Amino acid sequence: MSRVLIALVALLAPVVWARDFNTAPALANPGGATVISVSTVSALQNAVANLQSNQIIEIADGTYTLTQSLFVNYGTAVTLTNIGIRGASRNPAACVIQGNGMGGSIPHGIHLSRVNGCLIADLTIRNVHNHAIQLAGEHNVSHVRMYNLRLYDTGEQFVKGSATAWGQGADFGIVEYCELRYTAQGTNYTNGVDIHGGEGWVIRHNRFENVNLIPGGIGPAILMWNGSSNTIVEGNTFINCETAIALGLVDRAAPQTDHSGGIVRNNFIWRSGGTVTGMDTPDCSILIWDSPNTKVLHNTIIQNGSYASGIEYRFSTTGAVIRFNLMDCTVLDRGGGTGGNTVGNNVGNAQAGWFVNASGGANLRLGASAPASVVDAATALADASDDYDGFARPAGSAPDIGAAERNGAPPAPTAPAAPTGCGVQSLGSLQIRVTWTDASHNEDGFRIERSDAGGAFAGAGTVAPGVVTFTDTGLTDGVSYTYRVVAFNAAGDSAPSNTGTATASAGAPTSPPVGGNGGGGGGGCVAGPVRAPGLSVLVVVALALLLRASNLHAWPKQSR
Repeated sequence: MSRVLIALVALLAPVVWARDFNTAPALANPGGATVISVSTVSALQNAVANLQSNQIIEIADGTYTLTQSLFVNYGTAVTLTNIGIRGASRNPAACVIQGNGMGGSIPHGIHLSRVNGCLIADLTIRNVHNHAIQLAGEHNVSHVRMYNLRLYDTGEQFVKGSATAWGQGADFGIVEYCELRYTAQGTNYTNGVDIHGGEGWVIRHNRFENVNLIPGGIGPAILMWNGSSNTIVEGNTFINCETAIALGLVDRAAPQTDHSGGIVRNNFIWRSGGTVTGMDTPDCSILIWDSPNTKVLHNTIIQNGSYASGIEYRFSTTGAVIRFNLMDCTVLDRGGGTGGNTVGNNVGNAQAGWFVNASGGANLRLGASAPASVVDAATALADASDDYDGFARPAGSAPDIGAAERNGAPPAPTAPAAPTGCGVQSLGSLQIRVTWTDASHNEDGFRIERSDAGGAFAGAGTVAPGVVTFTDTGLTDGVSYTYRVVAFNAAGDSAPSNTGTATASAGAPTSPPVGGNGGGGGGGCVAGPVRAPGLSVLVVVALALLLRASNLHAWPKQSR
């Protein structure tokens, strides 16, 4: 029985323990993709306009000044899978895509519509009017990985995920090993990563710098809202950003929440004292507003007196856990419906001398002068088993408070986490596609297991690490097949994902991706949801502006 393996996300390289933004491990092209090489603006724009599934565009070193945005799959009804756009040399400084300025006529660098599985890597994108990268969630975009990018000076957001409506945006995005920086003051609509209604995003090992609005609003470097959920924000560095992280921002009417779940852990946040020339007045570094069941663990926040509180929780934030954060500021309950939160064991009197080099936020790892109130002063948490650098907690007799363990070392190998969101789709021609979400960073690969007509599960195939789809071929017409996915490495197997079932057909495709009954470690969510086109992002923005104009809540600033 033949099987077609398609890689939606590229091969993961071996772990690098110093995980700053400029230490990105080498990343292979997605498996099964054909390379399209380009070296001129016209060739690049033509390749993007004609991009097909299982193709990746590699761009030769040079500076590419766009005459129009790179619209991928815009205005079509077909979903592209396993595609990519990346710099051929893998050096983002050498491959530059640019517009004609934040006030210019080029709206975006790259704009994605109807894409399920895309790699954007090894590029600099700068000087566009709106967004460096836009994911049109209202047009069924999911599983986009943004890797080793340098994003500079955009008129609005660096990475924008728009949405049809509450909770209906681009899902399962990854932003990692990227620098997102303003070299000049942003506009009145500036954010770093701004996602409406996105499920399961991971934002890790990036550097955000000078993300600030013109005075009058909140411009978080990371803003996950409008029904977003289960965001992981870890191992990032924020320098002189007005607000670093906001999971939720608006007080939604029950049963909706602006965000839910997720973890903020192991981040370095530094801001100079006072208001830096050309920047908006500083605000709180981490906002957990209308985001129940969110965890804020082991972050290091140095604000140098620029704002009194470093972490705030507000509105219907219940069941949150805020522990073991190292700060020179406070944790504040802003009220408005909060309750049942666990807040404690945070240190709020951090001194510059406790760190390797606190000047300018250069190195906020603990130094030799860190006191006993910080070193070996925490207790182990399952959700924070390693630190900013990937070093195992604890390095001493107990974990340290803050983002980095003093004298840390790489952790012992452990079995990977279970994949989540397993979904299946009958493709016709006796083929079934299986998709899932990679929930781990240390797998050696994935094993796809299949049950034929209710029988025992057996191996159907394996794929490389980072790959999140598998197409099973040569099946029997009319037979029902159930699938699950297991991650594996040298330390062992994960628990299986949830299951999904589809019936093989010799004809045309018969079903969208279907998740199963949660029979395993991954839960019962559906990968690659099919959504009908809906309201444009302009409507979402208009609704947000209407909320601000209504002044129903007493917050002094508001973002769109």
